[in-house]
Amino acid sequence: MKEILVDIETYSEVDIGKCGLYRYATDPSFEILLIAWATDEGDGFGETRCADLASGEVIPDELLEAFQSGSVRLIAHNAAFERVCFSVHLNRHYPGQYLKPGDFLSPDSWICTMVMAASLTLPLALKDVGTVLKTSQQKDKEGERLIKLFSVPCKPTKSNGMRTRNLPEHYPADWAKFKYYCIQDVNTEVDIYKRLKKFPMTELEWQHYRTNERINDRGVRIDTELVQEAITCDLMLSDAMSKKAYELTGLENPNSVSQLKTWLEERGIPMDTLGRYPESAVRSAVSDIPFRAPCADMKYSNTSRPSRKLDLIGSSIVLPVVSAIKPRIPASCLICLSEPRAPESAIMKMLLYLSSPVRSAVVSSSSVSFQVSTTSL
Repeated sequence: MKEILVDIETYSEVDIGKCGLYRYATDPSFEILLIAWATDEGDGFGETRCADLASGEVIPDELLEAFQSGSVRLIAHNAAFERVCFSVHLNRHYPGQYLKPGDFLSPDSWICTMVMAASLTLPLALKDVGTVLKTSQQKDKEGERLIKLFSVPCKPTKSNGMRTRNLPEHYPADWAKFKYYCIQDVNTEVDIYKRLKKFPMTELEWQHYRTNERINDRGVRIDTELVQEAITCDLMLSDAMSKKAYELTGLENPNSVSQLKTWLEERGIPMDTLGRYPESAVRSAVSDIPFRAPCADMKYSNTSRPSRKLDLIGSSIVLPVVSAIKPRIPASCLICLSEPRAPESAIMKMLLYLSSPVRSAVVSSSSVSFQVSTTSL
């Protein structure tokens, strides 16, 4: 079977680490900058080539045909990234030609070398896999600087004309390095793939991987108004606790773990840590001095609250239709999929994470479908 190993460099104003892949790729600012690929038609991978989309080139016909054929094996490290990014690009620039609106490329034709590495308990990051395997080709360390230069927004300054993005014409020498970096990544991945495929994964494991990808593509339903109101309630409660902490301690910054630890130790409550301290230990430590308990209790509640997950949900929602937001949440939330809105039991379970004074602020609402990354939590 013909194999194509591919790597891309992209740009988006969205922080993928905070919002997830689908929110990143579906943002209007998203675009593919560079595509590097190498082809093996049975006699080994040939020379790596690079298409410069940011400078006006287009996706090579070889890749477009591979997306349609189903008989070409597409390989990438963290293949979900390439697959979803290519899907968004095809929907925008070739509407209706390769995919139905809103659809994603099938994961059936894709092989992920990161998954292959994980199956052998190797590191997941490309540079770390190359280091452990001592491959002849290694990931270019210059890449991090170049990614920061071209793949994320830049700070507007007088010296750069107050622009918020660096383009190839702004740094032509660095752009040439960026293209080399993309090519070098493919060379490294080819070397890694040759070694990993000597230890093939079972077909069952690949089925699990592709099922997971389809779950992510399809998404689940969520009551978006509930999430937004819960985030609002959490912010209100957090603000109230911070104000109370100022009143109780008189500290310059009562949210500082070091300052609060010192304050507690001076009052006979020594603690190793507060950030991730078990609730029972916090309550036990203050039980002998009840009038000190409110501050420690507030600090524990403010640093270990389950509602932080709602922030992640709120920032990563993507609406395939109408308007909204998009979360990454576990597949167990599929219990809501067949409902016109989240079941009362699910809503009440979420409300348990909120304190009683603010429960009345959360109201039920319509639900929407969104893409979900089950591997991010």
